[in-house]
Amino acid sequence: MGIGGVEMFRSLVELIEARRESGRGITFIRSDQDETVISYSEFYTHVRRVLFNLQARGLQQGDELLFQVENNEHFLYVFWAALLGGIIPVPITVGNTEEHKWKVFRIRNVLNNPTLLVEKKRWESLQTFAAEQGLHEESDVLQERTLLLEDVLHITEQEGAVVYPEPNDLAFIQFSSGSTGDPKGVMLTHRNLLTNMNAIATGVDLGPGDSSLSWLPLTHDMGMIGCHMVPLFSDIDQLNMETWLFVRRPLLWMKKANQHRATILTSPNFGYKFFQFSFKPEAAQDWDLSCIKTVLNGAEPISAPLVQQFLDLLEPYGLKQTAIMNVYGLAEASLAVTFPGLEEGLSALCVDRQSLGVGQTVQEMESPEHQQALLVVELGRPVLDCAVRITDEENGELAENTVGCVQIRGGNVTAGYYNNPEATSRLITADGWLNTGDLGFQRDGRLYITGRAKDIIFVQGQNYYPHDIERIVEDIEGVTRGEAAACGVYNEELKRDEIHLFVLFKKKPPEFTPVIAAVKRRISERLGLTVGDVIPVKHIPKTTSGKIQRYKLAEAYRSGEYKALCEQLDALLQAAPSAEGAVVGRTATEQTLLQISRDVLGIQEIGLDDNFTKFGCTSLQMTTMHERVDKVYPGKLKISDLFGYPSVSMMADFIEGKGSLLLASVPLPEVYFSGAVEEAAGASFDLLLDAGLSSPLEQLAASLGLTYEAVMLALYTHLLTQVATSDVVTVQSMIVSDERVVPVTVDAKQVSELTELLRYVQEAAAETDRANAYGVQLAGAAVPNQDPRAVVPFFCTRELRKVHAQGALPYDLVFELFTERGRRGLYVSFNSRRLNKNGVKKLAQGLVKLAQMLVQAAAKQGQSL
Repeated sequence: MGIGGVEMFRSLVELIEARRESGRGITFIRSDQDETVISYSEFYTHVRRVLFNLQARGLQQGDELLFQVENNEHFLYVFWAALLGGIIPVPITVGNTEEHKWKVFRIRNVLNNPTLLVEKKRWESLQTFAAEQGLHEESDVLQERTLLLEDVLHITEQEGAVVYPEPNDLAFIQFSSGSTGDPKGVMLTHRNLLTNMNAIATGVDLGPGDSSLSWLPLTHDMGMIGCHMVPLFSDIDQLNMETWLFVRRPLLWMKKANQHRATILTSPNFGYKFFQFSFKPEAAQDWDLSCIKTVLNGAEPISAPLVQQFLDLLEPYGLKQTAIMNVYGLAEASLAVTFPGLEEGLSALCVDRQSLGVGQTVQEMESPEHQQALLVVELGRPVLDCAVRITDEENGELAENTVGCVQIRGGNVTAGYYNNPEATSRLITADGWLNTGDLGFQRDGRLYITGRAKDIIFVQGQNYYPHDIERIVEDIEGVTRGEAAACGVYNEELKRDEIHLFVLFKKKPPEFTPVIAAVKRRISERLGLTVGDVIPVKHIPKTTSGKIQRYKLAEAYRSGEYKALCEQLDALLQAAPSAEGAVVGRTATEQTLLQISRDVLGIQEIGLDDNFTKFGCTSLQMTTMHERVDKVYPGKLKISDLFGYPSVSMMADFIEGKGSLLLASVPLPEVYFSGAVEEAAGASFDLLLDAGLSSPLEQLAASLGLTYEAVMLALYTHLLTQVATSDVVTVQSMIVSDERVVPVTVDAKQVSELTELLRYVQEAAAETDRANAYGVQLAGAAVPNQDPRAVVPFFCTRELRKVHAQGALPYDLVFELFTERGRRGLYVSFNSRRLNKNGVKKLAQGLVKLAQMLVQAAAKQGQSL
């Protein structure tokens, strides 16, 4: 494929229009059994219809569309709809930490006058956050230009008007996947993207027999450009797995590669580590990975030993040793800068780490076991239409085998940062080269990266800027503004970056231990990141202009300069009396779980009753925690139970099957709580269902082999996932036995097909012998829900009403099915001290509306969902 991308297509619009007649398409993978296949032709039609909805709501050519969309299929509809309309898409990462929410407001301030597009429940979460942070004016401005995803995706037969851009027109703006208090948006034109897509397709030699499989987020340049746009450009099939699915089930990556015979796979370094951690030979017995031509590895520092372990692990299943392609790229280059040749495999140099200063000649070493030895991975030669040079700090070009600043130039390279001429002037040299901020050298025209001048820290595939971490802790007692330095130090044993924080502190080490605890807790709560060591230093090295020289601290840490101090601080922390509420476990189980949660989250100050989510616990950490717990208490806990019992005490009671009953609660938006009053009146009401609804619903349930009660419970759980501020909801249910209550937990991310949800809920509600089911008589002893913005929902049939009338049950919101004089109905009672009547009525009406929609959909499809 030697024809340049811009010669083939003038814009991305021409590219996607050329695929309307293609027989290829996208497979969206949402679970092991749940896949949706959509052809490029169908995809284009759907995109045009979404564009109509955007244009009908006032968006025009040149407008900015800032959006946070988690579902990959929906994300791509919005992204391409904007492109087809000449609207500038600005995608940003979805997340639940404070920094993810701050990012929306900070990026909005970089843009001119953007429209925000989010899901309803995410918008409600942003509004609550804005109110808590005093961002009233910013929230009001944003609200005037906010669209809800649900409205934009509403099906219409009308198609929007396409705008045909010029090659040098701005296509989209790419912000870093990590957090930043000073966000910089990389401007990428149609020419930039098409040039780089052509280079990547040529470098991997893509052809009709290829297909791509990726779990990378679409807000990441490798996920969006490398794993979505390039397959579209090359007219090959692409398989798109949700990122959260890989995190929860990493082995599904290779299982799907085997099942679909995928040839091109992609992952950053941490993905290989995570996959190996989860690998079980019995799960791979039927794998044949000989179909895999290439596994691309990039986006963060590459560990040669880790890559070799991955190849050795999967070689018995047919993966070729030569399949790995270690590559180099960055967002400012669209994506790719250097690629090795196909089937060259892993190649690395063993060098003396003391010879890696700027301007130094690289010295090779014979043994990687030497204390000063460092394995540096070879990343190939420049891709088509991109040039690389190595310079000194004054931009003077250096000879081969000399370490310097990596600079690039080419048709794929950005012109700069959006609305930020100052940062752009620092990025682009006077003679037109872009300074990547990375350090490296070339040998025989091949690139080796040795470090980062720009101090970016890589954690779980995302980039974090040290100054963001430093900013978050600067108001902690014992930390002086401008006198803290966050550094990423690569851990050779763990094969990943670790974050360490250095704090100017001139008192004795014992007086520093409270600072350590406060810093780790703050960073975990705000960013969801785990900090390694927090180290007091007498001096923070800085340049003459006052910039922190973090690399000096990182190098000192690597050399072992702080090892003795860290060991002393660890001993002090172990000996220090525990804070109230975070003492020691009352039982052996609690003590074991305390240690596991502290190890996984990297925070020693976790209390017995602290909810893990308050520390920004990620899905990856939840998975790791479950693995650790399952080793000690095999089979006692499912990963979904961690969401239902998200504290040490709750988990311990669940595992031991004793103590007070602890029920999972569902967080709801503020609108359901404001205006609640302490009164008896208005705490219950009835809704009678029309016979024209209940009868068809019963018939539909029977045709699917389900009960009416199970269908209504499934619709209720679905309703809660739509309004809750969490994707995971648990409903206490009693629709099978009048003796047992069964918690039914649904993760909205894991269930996409309604039929799947209906069957799952019926099966789950019938498992009266499951570990977390409990007798009705125990309900009165349950610990009351203490979260003021969450409820414990209960769903039952009338048989329980007499039990409920005994009072003092822990449920805040009860939906009870009944039949009266031959008519189906719904009795609703609620805690009026916690919930307001209008909000509860809307929930009940929403359930009825969902039932109506289900019946109507079934009628259209002949009772086949």
